[in-house]
Amino acid sequence: MSIPSELFVRRENGDLVQVFLGSKATAAALFDYLLHHLPDVAPDYAEEFEYSNWDVLSITGLSAAYFMPVYDLIMQACQELELVKPYQAALQAALQSDPRYRQQQAA
Repeated sequence: MSIPSELFVRRENGDLVQVFLGSKATAAALFDYLLHHLPDVAPDYAEEFEYSNWDVLSITGLSAAYFMPVYDLIMQACQELELVKPYQAALQAALQSDPRYRQQQAA
């Protein structure tokens, strides 16, 4: 993977909504955390996540059905990973503004 320094959350009006993570080390830590935990919470998405993130760190392809478990996993990473903690508010805001989040909250 060519390590990015942001997480792409979704496409909106043709633009990518992203959260800058400050450094490639932070993005790599989040990628590694997700890679190891996704099979437990989103087994059908785990392989796609691993192989679609060679140049970017993205959850744009995540289905609404798996959005909340992955949201929870990212928030868990923010609590457990020192590198990711400073970006919790930005990640939470971007994820909570996502239509998949709102769809799951309405269900």
